[in-house]
Amino acid sequence: QKARMEFDRLLKEFPESDQLHFYAAAVYEKLKEMDKALVSLEKITSRSRFYSEAIRHRVRLLMELKRHKEALGVIEQTLKKHPDRDEYYDVMASIYEEDQNYSMAAQVLEGALEKFPKEERLLYYLGMVYDKMGETERSIERMQRLIQLNPNHADALNFMGYTYAVHGKNMREAERMV
Repeated sequence: QKARMEFDRLLKEFPESDQLHFYAAAVYEKLKEMDKALVSLEKITSRSRFYSEAIRHRVRLLMELKRHKEALGVIEQTLKKHPDRDEYYDVMASIYEEDQNYSMAAQVLEGALEKFPKEERLLYYLGMVYDKMGETERSIERMQRLIQLNPNHADALNFMGYTYAVHGKNMREAERMV
């Protein structure tokens, strides 16, 4: 409560401070004042070093509040302004994934990989989404592509090893990967 009062006071004195808004949002969230946290996060400008994390935090809060359409709107607007930022595509995909709309999550990630073909995080996530869809072959293809980019990607190797083992395929290779 004391921290909240101090942030309220500081924000009145420095209403343009992105840093204050960012940390105040964390305090408001801790106190379960989600709307106030969202307002603070919304005030962080795209020029700020806190912007990317503020967008992610805002979307996460909206998802926790079951305001999925609003979360999707936030990330769609962000991508319109910053289509060159790969980190927002996985956020959008995660919204679809949470709604169990795996085909849309995959579509978002496939589109992102057209722009960022070597982004390991996106490739791995896409492989996992295909796995949730029951599309094992597509999942394996994405993981193989990832392993070609990074032969030591532990999560992809582990996934491949277990997937092969579960399906009784390439057992020697499965052992080597896990």
